Parts: sequence; C-alpha cells; structure tokens
Amino acid sequence: MITILADDRIPFVSELFGNCGVLILKPGYSIQRSDLKKANALLTRSVTQVNAALLQGTAVEFVGSATAGYDHIDHKWLLKKSIFWTYAPGANAIAVAEYVLHCIAFLRKKNFLRKKAPHAAVVGVGHIGRVVSHRLKNIGFSILHNDPLRAVSEKGFISTPLEKLTKMDLICLHTPLINTGKFPTYHLINNILLKKIKPGCILLNAGRGAVIDNTALSTCDHIIICLDVWENEPDIDLDLLQKVTIGTPHIAGYSKAAKLRASLMIYKTFLEYFRLPDIRSKQLQRLSEKKILDISRYYTVEDVLLKIYDPGKETKRMRKLLIKHLLRFETLRRNYQLREELLSVQLLTNPFKLKLENLKKWGFSFN
Repeated sequence: MITILADDRIPFVSELFGNCGVLILKPGYSIQRSDLKKANALLTRSVTQVNAALLQGTAVEFVGSATAGYDHIDHKWLLKKSIFWTYAPGANAIAVAEYVLHCIAFLRKKNFLRKKAPHAAVVGVGHIGRVVSHRLKNIGFSILHNDPLRAVSEKGFISTPLEKLTKMDLICLHTPLINTGKFPTYHLINNILLKKIKPGCILLNAGRGAVIDNTALSTCDHIIICLDVWENEPDIDLDLLQKVTIGTPHIAGYSKAAKLRASLMIYKTFLEYFRLPDIRSKQLQRLSEKKILDISRYYTVEDVLLKIYDPGKETKRMRKLLIKHLLRFETLRRNYQLREELLSVQLLTNPFKLKLENLKKWGFSFN
C-alpha cells in the first residue's frame, strides 16, 4: 500500500488521490522530515521547500508539486538521490492570459487601449507568454516579443531588445526571476528603462515582482501600472498599491480550471510512476459543468468579461484590506475565490447586441 503525504490545500487532492493508497493531509507550511519517514510520495505546493533537509533518510521516492514553477525544489539533489519529481508547467497559462484580458477590459472601460491596432510587447515568452501573445493577437494587438534565452535556444525566434519596446501601448511581463547567468531578470525593468517608456503606456507585471524595480516604479507618474506580483512579497509597498491602476495579490493564475489542471498533471504522472489505474473520484465530473451567464443585459465584450472577473473591484478590495491592516497579503492570496476561465462559461446571448464572432476572438465558445 502506497503512503502519500500531501499538502491539504492542493485542490481536489482527496478526490484524485484518495483511492490511490493511504492519503495523509497536512498544511504545507508545517510538513517536516518526521512526517515522511514512511511516506512513499510527497505532494506539495510552493510553500514547502523540498530538499535534503526535508527528505534525507525518508522513504519518499516520488515528489509531485502542483505548481507551474519549481523554485522551491532542489531538483539537483533529488536527481542525485534518484527521487522522481514532477510539477505542472503551463497549468496556469490560460488563467494568466485571461487575467490579462480582464485587465484590458477594465482599462478599455477607462478609455485606455482604444486605438484600432494597439501595439503590445510580451516579455518572457515561455508557457504563459506564448498563450498571452496568442490571445492578444486574436483581439487585434500587434505583438513584439522579448526573450533572449529563447532566441538562443530556438532558431527563428526573434527577441526584440527591451530598449526598442519603450514605445509600445502595452508591455506584459511574464518572466521568471533569474538572478545570475547571461540573461538575469532581476530589476530587468529599472529606473533607466522606466524613464524611456512612453507616457500612457500600460505596464502589466504578472511574472515575478522583482523583475521591476518597485522603488523606481513608485516614482513613475507617466505610465499606467498594473501589478499582480510585487517586490518583497508578502511585505509589499503600500504606497505603490495606492498608486497603481490595477493591483491584485498574485492571483493571475488562480482559476478553477488551472488548479484542477495542475493537480491532474501530477496525478497522471503519479499513476504512471506507480503503475496504477485511473480511479479518481466521480465527484470531479461535476467540475466540468459550465457556469451559465445571461449576457442579454450587456452591450460590450468588456462588460461580459468584467461580469466574470473585475480586477478593478479586486484592486479596491485589496487596498481597503491591506492599507487598513485588516488582512495580510498572504491571507488575501490564500482565500482568493477562484474565478472561471472563459471556456468554462456558457453564455446565454442576444445576437443583436453582441456579435458571436467578437466573443469568440476573446476566447468564449458556443455549443
């Protein structure tokens, strides 16, 4: 019988892994070596540092992290000890891309990005940046990319230097935080570059907070700032929070579908590793049911998007709770109510008000 120790906040962990062996649930921040003495598998999130200090001398042979990144995993040590590990790259890509679309909808209601063919730069074109680029093209943006690391490894990929992106209408950041090497991203957007960005440009960061020098950013009055990630999380700059047009608590990738996608990715790898049949709970079937949204009262695509998720309301809530010290940043993030992805919403439409073709460009589908 396989013994599985899992972070109790991994979405759908009981429904997926409950029939796979002995499942023990525990808060991720309190998992320690003594909990793993007889555990064959460890399922984690980013709050758990997976390294020699945690796993040395345990029975763990499989590590699965329901996260899109693996900064918290000492993968070199795991490889050295022949411990199999996996994570969920790209699981949140659609959610982050749609977060960008919701932000654009909010900004358009404020009369930003109204020109016919706005220009956008996507900085960091990995799992997430690729999807963001595709979705922006679908709604009429002209796109340039910046990803020098990808340009080195992929023939034909064009990485436009940052200095040539300062005239864009929208700059979206989706890079990991890299402190060393030939292409570091720490303070990639610094005071010098910020001053060169054209007035009125939208600077949106849904990558890593320290990719932008937040101290320098707090002095910028000529650009529109949208931040989902912040330098020095969870102790963010509250003065900067007051300044931004959109500010959210690192939740761009937090959709119901993204969380299920991440859990399913490590679940399927788990089954392959332990050679088990797929015996997930039937309770998961209800998650595929679409949410019904009557849009007969809405006249624009922006209205529909903001009905599903409004980053403006999120910003007001975050300001109120953090600036008045009613909640902490990590509490806001932990208790965030997962939003629907656009394909998870079934629209009841009035075709005379909204063109279906236009809705499809933004990512909605119709049966």
